[in-house]
Amino acid sequence: MDNEVTLGVRSGGGIERRRLRASDIAVLVERHRDADKIEAKLRAVGIATSRHSMASVLGTEEAADLQRLLEAVAEPSNEPAVRAALGTRLLGLTAAAVQNLEEDEAGWRDWLERLHAYRTRWVHQGFGRMFRALLREQAITERLLGQPDGVRRITNLLHLAGLLGSAADAGHLQIRGLLRWLVARRDDEQAPPEEHLLRLERDDDAVRLLTAHASKGLQYPVVFCPYLQKPALPARQGKQREHVVYHRADESSEMVLDLRWQPDEASLQRSRRERLAEAVRLLYVALTRAEHRCYFAWGRRFEQRSGGPAWVFLRPEPAEPDPAGTLHRAVEKQGLDKIQARLQTLADQQPGSIQVEALPEVLGDVVPPAVPEPAGPAEKPALAPLVFTRQLDRAWGISSFSSLASAGSRGASDHADLPILPEAESEPAVDPLKEFGAGARLGECVHEILETWLMAPSVGPSLEAVAARKLAKFDLGGNGSSARLAEVLRRALDIELPGVGGARFRLSDVPVGDRLAEVKFHLPLRRITPDRLAACFEGGVGSACAGGVGRGSRVAAILSARGLSHGVD
Repeated sequence: MDNEVTLGVRSGGGIERRRLRASDIAVLVERHRDADKIEAKLRAVGIATSRHSMASVLGTEEAADLQRLLEAVAEPSNEPAVRAALGTRLLGLTAAAVQNLEEDEAGWRDWLERLHAYRTRWVHQGFGRMFRALLREQAITERLLGQPDGVRRITNLLHLAGLLGSAADAGHLQIRGLLRWLVARRDDEQAPPEEHLLRLERDDDAVRLLTAHASKGLQYPVVFCPYLQKPALPARQGKQREHVVYHRADESSEMVLDLRWQPDEASLQRSRRERLAEAVRLLYVALTRAEHRCYFAWGRRFEQRSGGPAWVFLRPEPAEPDPAGTLHRAVEKQGLDKIQARLQTLADQQPGSIQVEALPEVLGDVVPPAVPEPAGPAEKPALAPLVFTRQLDRAWGISSFSSLASAGSRGASDHADLPILPEAESEPAVDPLKEFGAGARLGECVHEILETWLMAPSVGPSLEAVAARKLAKFDLGGNGSSARLAEVLRRALDIELPGVGGARFRLSDVPVGDRLAEVKFHLPLRRITPDRLAACFEGGVGSACAGGVGRGSRVAAILSARGLSHGVD
């Protein structure tokens, strides 16, 4: 094939001519397994390929692996879920390595702690930040790139992460809600929406591989059609049963599947005519995708005798009751020389548009194009890393309430390197939740209790029952804890709060239909310093309290952060 092609694009008053690139070429096939064969051959000789498919990314192996991993992150105490996640391609443990963890208590505990840390990050910082940390810390990208189809797998994984992140933002979904969304979409048998279709795994110079069905509406400068001979008859007549499927000829056009071992001749002929018509339509789609040149292969192989090309090149009489069978017998009787003569007659009718050539008996080795050597020796420039000299204001950014409250504590702060000012001596406040524990686990437990009970208090289990179940899940409290915690939460829900126009209300008075389990928000932060905080207290609380703040009460340096505070509550 010429290494130049004239593109139909005007540039500067003329027609642009440039060298043919790999991305100008598309190979159209009928089945995905045909694309697999071509992809393996091209990659074996160093030609990059890229797949285009109408399949859903939610039906890939990466979707199944990601679901297993997220289920383990959502519930690190579920040992079967954790073992299933460890054996995925994402984490990469072999069956033997997972089995050995039964004897390696320290190794097993380490994995549980990692998964729990990811769960905490998911709850407090969102799915996106948790997923990025997971990719980085577990070297998932590097592990997948080590596989032959690693680029395809990484593309699928990042595509899935984008869909999950969008779903979480749009529906205000937390862990369980997002997992339910993923499971429901993976089980959905309807045609996938456009945003779920597999994406091209690369945008560089690569040959495009796709099915003829997926190529509808697309065009490429050069198209190859090596596998477009779908037969209207069974591949091996007499050795396998013919599937008889057709539509009724009446107004209903109902589809019929004839399960009889020996269908009648009328059913057979109708089924073959429909398969032949579909093969011709598919051939038309494929042959009209090329802008400049289309390469098409056809011959006398058994499965090619009753397909779309046979109809186009050796069309029988329109009134023929069994055109597929007639074509099969006609091609079988004619030698290659007669078929080539028929094709040459067709080419002569369109001079300069069609060229007929016999394929070689044995194809030689395919050698990738050589890279031209540079015109002359060139000195390699000395390489040196760029030095970053700018000073960044690290106070600007997006902070979470947890990071501001913890002021740099391990695993919760967005500014872990900022110091905490010494805490002044003061009387500790009485915390009604103190007996149930402390930290993120207690916060998640209370959050789940309120989320579960408040959304359906009259039809679901009692507040005490919900509290008992959640305390057991988070391993908090002891005997009688559920009743005490339920009482604390009821008191909190009955506290009067200021409303609009001086009116007062209680959270328990809000109708169920007006309640939201979670609302994502971003609030602007003003820079808070000890002096500014002291001034606030002087104006509203009193000089005694203000003096305490001014002398260095527990005001963390992290409160000098600027930008936005975000969260879901």
